[in-house]
Amino acid sequence: MAYTSIQMLNDVRRNAYHEKISDPFTHLIELYLKDLSEPNFYNWMQRINGMHSGMTLKFIPENELTLSPKSIQKLRKTGRLISSFDKGDQPISLLAVSQTPLILIIERSAFEEDHLRAITLVLRDYIHHKSVTVNQTKITTDELQKLLPFPVKIAPFNQIKLEERFHTEFNQTGFIVTSEFINNVAQYHSYVQIDADRVLHLGPMTTLGPVSILPLLGVAILALGLIAVAGYLLVRPIEETLKKMEFAIEKISHGDLDARVFVDRNDALGHLASIINEMVQHLQRLLQSQRDMTNAVSHELRTPVARIRFGLEAIRDSVEDEFVDKQIDHIDQDIEELSQLIDEILTYARLEQGRPALQLEQINIVEIIQRIARESKATGHAIEIELRVGTEDLLAECESRYIHRAVQNLVNNAVRYAKSKVRVSCRSEVSMVRVDVEDDGPGIPQEDWERVFVPFARLDTSRNRKSGGYGLGLSIVQSIAYWHGGVAAVYYSPLGGAKFTILWPRNQSLRLASSMDNDPNLINKNS
Repeated sequence: MAYTSIQMLNDVRRNAYHEKISDPFTHLIELYLKDLSEPNFYNWMQRINGMHSGMTLKFIPENELTLSPKSIQKLRKTGRLISSFDKGDQPISLLAVSQTPLILIIERSAFEEDHLRAITLVLRDYIHHKSVTVNQTKITTDELQKLLPFPVKIAPFNQIKLEERFHTEFNQTGFIVTSEFINNVAQYHSYVQIDADRVLHLGPMTTLGPVSILPLLGVAILALGLIAVAGYLLVRPIEETLKKMEFAIEKISHGDLDARVFVDRNDALGHLASIINEMVQHLQRLLQSQRDMTNAVSHELRTPVARIRFGLEAIRDSVEDEFVDKQIDHIDQDIEELSQLIDEILTYARLEQGRPALQLEQINIVEIIQRIARESKATGHAIEIELRVGTEDLLAECESRYIHRAVQNLVNNAVRYAKSKVRVSCRSEVSMVRVDVEDDGPGIPQEDWERVFVPFARLDTSRNRKSGGYGLGLSIVQSIAYWHGGVAAVYYSPLGGAKFTILWPRNQSLRLASSMDNDPNLINKNS
């Protein structure tokens, strides 16, 4: 488009330029044609054609012209047609001869120097034909200035400074055409001798210069603007579609399997959105089936466990034997562990089913940690529990029951593996609450830091089945931290063992408002 625009601009400039310099030239010949008789004009025309003057004159019948209907109409209306171009890109002018079917074709050279020479010849012959000087009343410099597109003036012969090589030609022909370059642009001058004392100076006539930088800059800006607009119009729908997909996939990655990608397109993006929705739907069915099975099994186990416990109590009451009582106590411990396992499985399944309905309220985290420490000591173990909670209350918005369960799981886990000491600390970090639980036990290798939060994961070192636990406590801690907008992590402890940390926002209202802004259901409604 830029190239085509520049070419069109050059064509317009070239046509305007040739029309500007051809119009007075053609007008002079038209005046000459009217003043001369037909034989005299033919003689003059043959003389001009034989002088290598830079122009050729010839007559042809009007019916032999190969012009467009619009050009023929203009020729008939005005009698002249200027700045037409033949196949050789040579400027021509057409003159309709009055009361005849003939057309005078004036072919001239495309070079400005030749054109100025042709004008000079015609003007010299026209002046001599009038048999008067230009300062007389019939022809004046003002009249000539109206005919010509460049300056015309009369100068004394002795003021004309010509190079030595031009003097011979000027003395023989009575005129000369010279050129000079100013700012890399050629300028042509013509001198015609009027009489022994005066010279008619025509010019300077400038060539068609290069296109100004402003039009080129305008074309470039227009082209870049059109490209930018076209690119924006093409990319904007794709960008909006990708944003919808990004919002939906982000919700899916955070566990909201009800989110869907709503894209009404028939292209590759629409096909991709359909595949994502089908994948999420299939994953949702699989997870729901797994959760249903876990819930059903857990609930169904409660009944036989209760029956076994009832039967053991009946046996204990009916049989008074120390050995039997001892075995019943062992069985009762196993049943208690099984009951706790069922409770852990139900809690974990409930947390994994989706965002729980959190009953948020301002809770003093210090009081929760102190209560958990008292409950742990009440179990009768010999592990020292050191509290670093400060003297000020630490308020945070959370679900008291779940935070209590998370910290309790960490403390119980630390007590189980500690040698002699467990340290529990909490503090506020900007807008977050941090709770750390450390022990002086064997610790956890760094390569197992992520695996320790996997449900039912068992480590091959010190944390094995003999130490107790079911492999769900830390998974529940991670889920509770996640649903509170936080994280759970494990590090090395300065005490020598493991250090577990949970971190969550103090203000849950802001986090929930942000989640509502990215809710896929709201995205669906807006779309």
